[in-house]
Amino acid sequence: VVNAPFNMSGGTFNGAGSSTINAPHVFTINGGPVVISRNLSASQMNWVAGDFTIGSGAILSTNNFTSSANGNISGNGTLAVSGIGSSFTKTTNAVSTINSVVALSSPATISINGGTLALGGGGTISGSISLTNASTLQFSLGAYTLNSPASFNSTNSNLTVSGATVTANIPLVLDASSNLSLNAGTLTLALPGQAGSSDKSINLALAICDETMKVKSNTTPFFIIFKIISAHLFSVAKANLLKTSKQIKSNLTSVK
Repeated sequence: VVNAPFNMSGGTFNGAGSSTINAPHVFTINGGPVVISRNLSASQMNWVAGDFTIGSGAILSTNNFTSSANGNISGNGTLAVSGIGSSFTKTTNAVSTINSVVALSSPATISINGGTLALGGGGTISGSISLTNASTLQFSLGAYTLNSPASFNSTNSNLTVSGATVTANIPLVLDASSNLSLNAGTLTLALPGQAGSSDKSINLALAICDETMKVKSNTTPFFIIFKIISAHLFSVAKANLLKTSKQIKSNLTSVK
């Protein structure tokens, strides 16, 4: 148990067992390389700078994780954010890459307020996701599942799948100034609706898809709705989808 702030700017933290940094003290990584090879929990973790590795089998768990770093998280461990009032916040215009497994559980909120958050280790997300300020959420490698009760909302931002396998069991809501890009990999839109839900729509803006978008519904059809402001934009969006995503098997509806 650590009853003081814990700062790492290099080196290795390992050994059997686990460590806890008691609130209100903060665990901060402000340089690197750093290696964490034992279970470590803290109510607040700040990733400010540097690269770090979560060793195989290790779990780095927190209620609140804030990233302003331009760096990489690697390793075969897990970054877990969960608990009442928990949050994962990406700030600044830096590119933060996480190639370890991520577990972001409800009721965690994931706020990407600048730059790029690139995920490449796979994992499950069941917290609410919000993108703002021309930020980007990129699924680059691994398999990800977005589960209820999560929500996804993008305002003037970008959702990119570039090699990962992403299954969205929730509606994806992007405003007309956002972009959905599928450059490689698979995006499966498996909406709820089979268990009594009346929400069978995904609200997308101008979708630019380069490979395959799979749309699944086990019992009932649903609509991909383009919330756009003009017929011209709808024509462009529809043309892009029809040209590059031959396997979409759903109805297209224009909402003007």
